[in-house]
Amino acid sequence: PTVDPYDPFFNVSDPPELLASIAGRAGPGPLSHALGESVNDGSRFADERFRLARLDDDCQWRTDALIAELEASESRLLLVHLEVAARAAALGQKAALMATLDRALGRIRARLRKSDTLVVLSPIGTGQSGRVLDLNAWLEQKRYLKRDRDGTIDWSRTQAYAVGQGAIYLNVRGREPDGSVLPARAGRLAKKIAKELKGTRDNGQRPVRTVWVADEDFSGEARGEAPDLMVGLASGYAARRILALGGGGEAVFSSSARPGLSGPGAGDDAQGWVLASRPLAVDEASAMDVAATAYAFLGVARSAKSGRPWFAPPAP
Repeated sequence: PTVDPYDPFFNVSDPPELLASIAGRAGPGPLSHALGESVNDGSRFADERFRLARLDDDCQWRTDALIAELEASESRLLLVHLEVAARAAALGQKAALMATLDRALGRIRARLRKSDTLVVLSPIGTGQSGRVLDLNAWLEQKRYLKRDRDGTIDWSRTQAYAVGQGAIYLNVRGREPDGSVLPARAGRLAKKIAKELKGTRDNGQRPVRTVWVADEDFSGEARGEAPDLMVGLASGYAARRILALGGGGEAVFSSSARPGLSGPGAGDDAQGWVLASRPLAVDEASAMDVAATAYAFLGVARSAKSGRPWFAPPAP
């Protein structure tokens, strides 16, 4: 609902015409832009009642779109991702929309067959991430990232850098514009950085729970799309979201009282929850399992080595 389904700036569905097809059945959807963001005083989004009403409309539209797709498609795999709940939490109003979400799920369940599987997952938990890890500051501290005196990155001496949330890339020669790391050395360097990250301490605590190394966890096309390392943090920690490489000077660790962030770069209490209409076949669900579960349902081979299907295969 935050993009024009008939003329998006970039494709957000595969095939591209799927989004327009869904919008044609469910309507274009309410404008929900900036509902979870800070807004200027005087804006209508500064009115909490207006924001909650638009969030409620957004939830209803998503439900209509899912039901329309169920009725028009032969596919019976349905993953319901409660982004609406995440944005309600960002507004401090998660409880206010739980009744709306409950009604939405009731409408969806009424359309399912007995053999269908319904999975509900949230992108955000209710816990707080009290500490934030700045991966570029950590890389600079460990001398993997070098800067000139004016604060700009010296790519000729930089071996690794972080962008996004929890993702680290090696400055590989022939791949990056000013790569400094020989391709033959990249694998050993990735393992070295992963080992040092796991050994990092913050006030005696271990902030890094695990580090996925792409050469070990992915292959084929998935390897080319994955960062060289992905950092999974312990409970109470979140990775700083890095949208641009700044001028440096940030602290490696800082305090935060904001809600936890979702994804592999977030702590355990920020990874949300999974509800399913049948028992899971794994003892612990992970965000890395979502793709594996979808591929297993569709019977499609996957190149990623990480992640486990949540459900046991059907009996032959």
